[in-house]
Amino acid sequence: MSLPITAMFDPRRLSTEELHRLRDALTAELQGRDELGESSLRPDQFERLLARLGDCAQAKALRAAAAQDGRVSREKVFEFLGRPADGRLNGFRKPIDRAVTALAAAGDFPVVTPGPLHVDYGTGVSAEAFYVRAADLPALRAAVGT
Repeated sequence: MSLPITAMFDPRRLSTEELHRLRDALTAELQGRDELGESSLRPDQFERLLARLGDCAQAKALRAAAAQDGRVSREKVFEFLGRPADGRLNGFRKPIDRAVTALAAAGDFPVVTPGPLHVDYGTGVSAEAFYVRAADLPALRAAVGT
């Protein structure tokens, strides 16, 4: 599989200082990815997923996770849904899973199971929060511009 690289440049046109800064930035990015692991989706794929989801509660949860530490509280999810916080959240991730399946069927999109939003059950059987894996967070943040 080949991936297009959109950052084409002529390094001969850069100063030595600029080349050193570029090398340092690339080294830091690679070290971070080595520590966190590979993201399940690229930023452009997160953009397509969010566009497919539109303005639904699941898209809001992904955007909120990107803006914070990767987690979205149960209470915040209920707020996005416009429902009282004493209810159940069965099937909250299903719209994301359906969107991933549809995008994968259309091509150039990985089948990610489960999708990028995971459930934190804490010590019980009800969701305490939802989260995006640390490895996915930089790509999601790049997609939403945070």
